[in-house]
Amino acid sequence: MLFLKNILLVVLLVIASAGGYFFALKSEESGIAEFCAGAGGEVVRIDKSVCVISQARAPLTLGPVVINADDLLHFERYDKDGTYGVLLQLKPDVRKALTVYTGQAIGTSLDIRVEDELINSVNIVEPISTKDFLLVMPVSQVNRLESIFNQAE
Repeated sequence: MLFLKNILLVVLLVIASAGGYFFALKSEESGIAEFCAGAGGEVVRIDKSVCVISQARAPLTLGPVVINADDLLHFERYDKDGTYGVLLQLKPDVRKALTVYTGQAIGTSLDIRVEDELINSVNIVEPISTKDFLLVMPVSQVNRLESIFNQAE
């Protein structure tokens, strides 16, 4: 009889330990899911303590050219006579990609997106090849872009 009580006690301890482990694991997964959701993009899977984000939103895209904070040599807010925008100076490799694309796309539209949201579409009349250039946009988008790039620093 004592033997059966000991076995029952061991079984109960194993069940309680397994339940505690399962609860801790679910709690950890929940925390990871919350963290991943806040990181932007779409969570593809949670595997132990690793989350995979399929596609984060690009801070700024000009057509197919993605521009992140580390692609900028200079970023300046522009506000003159009621016209708002950002003055950009890109690193040479990004500037070259933009020049090549816009040179091949003359006569088509260039979509300007902030975090994948279309904010403007302009007609390409010549390649963008200057060292710096101005993107005109609503002040709300200037504020948004400035905040995004300042967070990345």
